[in-house]
Amino acid sequence: MEPTSVLSDPHTTAAPRGFTLIEMLVVLAIIAILTAIAVTGQSTFNKTLILTDTAYDVAFSARQAQSYGLSSRTFGSYTSQNYGYGLHFDRVTPNKYVFFADTSHALAVAGGCSVGIAGTPSYKVGNCRFDTADGIVSTYTFSRGFTISKFCGKSGTAAPVCSTDSSPLTTLDIVFTRPNTSTTINGLVNGTSLRTFTCAQLTLTDQSRQATKTIRISSLGEVSLNQTCP
Repeated sequence: MEPTSVLSDPHTTAAPRGFTLIEMLVVLAIIAILTAIAVTGQSTFNKTLILTDTAYDVAFSARQAQSYGLSSRTFGSYTSQNYGYGLHFDRVTPNKYVFFADTSHALAVAGGCSVGIAGTPSYKVGNCRFDTADGIVSTYTFSRGFTISKFCGKSGTAAPVCSTDSSPLTTLDIVFTRPNTSTTINGLVNGTSLRTFTCAQLTLTDQSRQATKTIRISSLGEVSLNQTCP
């Protein structure tokens, strides 16, 4: 009796081979890298989106002050109806700004501020500057580590004066008053020298100081984002 040979079926496939440990580690590393890129990108996008939204909030505050000032809106229990309204920025508190009604003239009248003639309908009690006695509509505080990292005032072709200079612009007031369509922009240099400007520029920055948004407010009443003073 002859021995029979067993022939292998050419269509029979070999048993599947599993992943090796090295292959699995490589795959996991690739997944981790892609996930990190996606998370970082999403986080950066979200921060930029929130920063832009916050810049729009500041611009909206300026527009609201402009609307209040030009419409001669009353404030609280005060009897006068001819107040200016404005925004006040201070180098000492870069994480907040004040929306105020110009109800006081405790300080000297600022340059570029027309108070009118006493006893006439156009007379103004304010001085186009922020006094501690002024009416405060609201104090806005930034969240998420956002700050006004720099604010500047500029006039004509002269170099801007900024809060980051060696002789810094310590405060900046932007006031809108009826019946003027123009804006009064005043600031104090070194806390003592009063300056009047034709353009104000605010730089809003995130906590990392890597992303910024610029708000420009001109004496013509223009409020715009991502624009600088000419």
